[in-house]
Amino acid sequence: MTQQQVFHFLSHDPEARWPVFVHTDGPQIYGLPSGGDGGSLPAVKVAQHDFGKPVTATTRDGVVDPASRDVVTSHVRRWLPGLAPTPLTEASCLYTITPDEDFVLDRVGPFVIVSPCSGHGAKFAPLIGRMTADLALGHTGPHPRFALRRFT
Repeated sequence: MTQQQVFHFLSHDPEARWPVFVHTDGPQIYGLPSGGDGGSLPAVKVAQHDFGKPVTATTRDGVVDPASRDVVTSHVRRWLPGLAPTPLTEASCLYTITPDEDFVLDRVGPFVIVSPCSGHGAKFAPLIGRMTADLALGHTGPHPRFALRRFT
């Protein structure tokens, strides 16, 4: 588990509909329309997809890393001119991810095992939900890419 930082940037055009995006040229940066955690104004959540600072429930400090803020705000200034260059809000969150950065979606006997890996998996919620339902209902077997046995 790692502590990550997320930043919400105000859109210059309140009517603009921002897509979900991932930028992999340089630091991996992703963005998506903000939810309620971004405030009541139209904003876009932008953050780094990296492995962050390893933490536990007792070592998490909840303090936003200034280095991450610098990386993300520099990215917004350079690549996202439709957003205000200073975060409207910011927060830390917890992130889990498997060593190969894929999810676990498998069936072991009568049990369906699903680990979409917290914030990372939230971006894929509709697909994970559909695949989980198919596994639970017996419509499909596990996709080899997401099988739990890949770690053994």
